[in-house]
Amino acid sequence: MQIRYLKIWIASSILFLLFFALINFSMDPYLIFGSKRIAGINAIKATYERRERTVKAHIFRRLHPTTIILGNSRSQRGFDPSSKYWPKSFRPVVNASLPGGTIYEIFRYAQHAQSSTNLKNIFITLEFEEFLQFSNPKSDARYQKRYRAMNKRLSLHEDGSKNDSGTIELIKDYGRSLFSLDAVTDSVITVASQDLPLSVNITDLGFNPLREERAKILSKGQFYWFRRNLPIITANLKGRSRNVLKNIDFQNTEAGYYFEKLLDLISQHRLNAYFVIPPYHSKYLLIIDDLGLSESFFEWQAYVTRRINERKLQNQISLWNFSGFHQFNDEPIPAAHDRKTMMKWHVEPGHFRGALGEKVIQRIFTKEVSDFGMLLKKETVRLQIQTQRKALYDYSN
Repeated sequence: MQIRYLKIWIASSILFLLFFALINFSMDPYLIFGSKRIAGINAIKATYERRERTVKAHIFRRLHPTTIILGNSRSQRGFDPSSKYWPKSFRPVVNASLPGGTIYEIFRYAQHAQSSTNLKNIFITLEFEEFLQFSNPKSDARYQKRYRAMNKRLSLHEDGSKNDSGTIELIKDYGRSLFSLDAVTDSVITVASQDLPLSVNITDLGFNPLREERAKILSKGQFYWFRRNLPIITANLKGRSRNVLKNIDFQNTEAGYYFEKLLDLISQHRLNAYFVIPPYHSKYLLIIDDLGLSESFFEWQAYVTRRINERKLQNQISLWNFSGFHQFNDEPIPAAHDRKTMMKWHVEPGHFRGALGEKVIQRIFTKEVSDFGMLLKKETVRLQIQTQRKALYDYSN
């Protein structure tokens, strides 16, 4: 009799687990399976941010992109892989950018994507502020746990050798997404969040469309988010630039080291690379100037341009600068009392909207926009920097 009850208990437990696995697979709260989205049920992935780095590590195996977008939250929110301006030969395009993503992560995900799919093109956001960090993030406690989890999931070790734990971690991630209590909870939250205006979302191609921003901005006004984020940006740049000298050697920074490794990877596998210095609102550029970093910002542009040219990879790589004082980056900020007006191009000083990201993609791959963005080349970069200096001076005065 006891054996019979035991069998019933085991069978019931298995059916129970299978039931919840089916629910979690159908809801797919972390977008790890690519289950069909149904409006009002699972179309909005409100909890994906909890596992975003896991999702992005496996997205290449699921979608097999020809082109990947890499960077931090600026490119995660700004560059839509479904844009009509991507050349047909570049598709499918996947946005594998990560909030707070470092150039080390960019390099490692580029490695992983190249070994996991038929990768031909990479579109990368380069950040000046990261080249101001002299310490090694891998030795920083804030990064250790994150990097350790990432490196277990990627198909290659940093030295290019095969990572045998990658497949094991994939199976574990599938298991956690099907059978864990967290997955069950997040599946319930997914259903409950479908009609909530503040619910975040992610597209099947890894793009964050800023669904929740309209509700956030209209609740307090666009002015509030600018005022709130300006001191945060200032503190971050000040902290990174504490030991910066006028003649900084960018190549000896942690970012400089992995930028070189990234160029090695591009050269070795004959990838086409499009590096982008993103559009910043003029308020962000003024912070750089107020902190005495504008000359370092200009010299960094010259350094990156030179390193690409010295590798003789200029036919494989282009470097575009979309910072500067122009109609898009100098967009007026609504008044403090205005709770209705939303800016078209920027969310706050450090992040631009997908509408401006569209202009960037359009500028690079078509001839339809000519007054936005500079293609940096060794022969002209000094003249281009002089133009930027004058624009900064004219704007400040």
